[in-house]
Amino acid sequence: MFATGQGRKTDATDAHSIALVGTRMAGLRPVVNDEQLALLRILVDRCRSLGEDHTRMVSQLHQLLLELIPGGAKKSLSAAQAKALLATVRPRDTVGKTRRRVAAELVWPDQQDRFPWENGYSLEAQAQPLIAQM
Repeated sequence: MFATGQGRKTDATDAHSIALVGTRMAGLRPVVNDEQLALLRILVDRCRSLGEDHTRMVSQLHQLLLELIPGGAKKSLSAAQAKALLATVRPRDTVGKTRRRVAAELVWPDQQDRFPWENGYSLEAQAQPLIAQM
């Protein structure tokens, strides 16, 4: 590694060292814009985003169910099971009713009772119930 005077290893230091090596070496291939690589990066980012959304939504649903139902719900819960479980909840106070409405929005599946992260989910648009109308 080339000395930069900092004495610490950082991404900026690494980038600087690599750039210096690149300017002094012969025979390196030039970097080109690879359309397939860009496409793959977009798809991988989307997949990661869907996974993060799934984790966030499931965590939020489990938190709401824990507050609505003593003991909460089981760890692995399908869309149909979550929908059926929510149908049994009848909170009496405003806070509980609001929790139920928010949870209902999270488990609004497609016409086959599948969440967006489950195999076979239909991307067709359909109306989701409005909170005020539940």
